Amino acid sequence: DFCLSRGLGDVYKRQTLVTHRTFSVNEAATAPARAMRAAAGEDAAVVARLKPGVIGRIRACDAGAAWCQVQVGEYRGWLRRDAFWGTDPGEAVQ
Repeated sequence: DFCLSRGLGDVYKRQTLVTHRTFSVNEAATAPARAMRAAAGEDAAVVARLKPGVIGRIRACDAGAAWCQVQVGEYRGWLRRDAFWGTDPGEAVQ
């Protein structure tokens, strides 16, 4: 299961980890939510806040890039590579 926080409440949805293109937000359960952004950069608008343990899909990630394009449910955006498990630092995902 993953939990997507949108400010006023949480949305829960079941998703199965199926391929190497999936990811999980990596922090302790008490950590703050990670921001999924509209573009690759800390100044980009926040699309959604992902709580630790969220499972989603990596849409694209260049080898060595600091940001990856991801999707959680119907939400798409960019997440820092160091904010999730699912790729090696030098790995490209297309």
